[in-house]
Amino acid sequence: MLFTGMSLATFAQENNNVVTDTAERGKKHHRKERVMEKKNPEEIAKIKTDRLDKELKFTDEQRAKVYAIQMEDVQKTVAYRDQMNAIRDTHRQEMRLSRDKMSEVLTSEQNQALKDKFKTHKKRKMMHHRGKRSRVQPADNAALENVSSDTAVTK
Repeated sequence: MLFTGMSLATFAQENNNVVTDTAERGKKHHRKERVMEKKNPEEIAKIKTDRLDKELKFTDEQRAKVYAIQMEDVQKTVAYRDQMNAIRDTHRQEMRLSRDKMSEVLTSEQNQALKDKFKTHKKRKMMHHRGKRSRVQPADNAALENVSSDTAVTK
């Protein structure tokens, strides 16, 4: 019995290290992407080509063709990112205008209730996005359940 308890404790400690390693790996990947955003398309294409060249040992002809392909992909990605940023900015402006119109119609108490609802919804969304839903405090959990029941009725 004692041996089983010790085994479970050891397993739990090992399991925590796995989560940490995965989280660290994700942070490194995210940092690498942020660094790439600051570079111009030519630099990004060169870096990507160099990384592939280390593994695949390109000939000079292959290297030139791979660089051209990488350059084309990077240019498409930059154009897509710019387009998505513009769409996101437009959407945010429209949402702000809609929220302002809504606040003109509602009383101050209703506005406060709506702000509280949005705040709780935003908190829940952030926790879900970060994968921390299981770490919600019991007091917060009741408030979050109310939001989910409110949204279920409105859907």
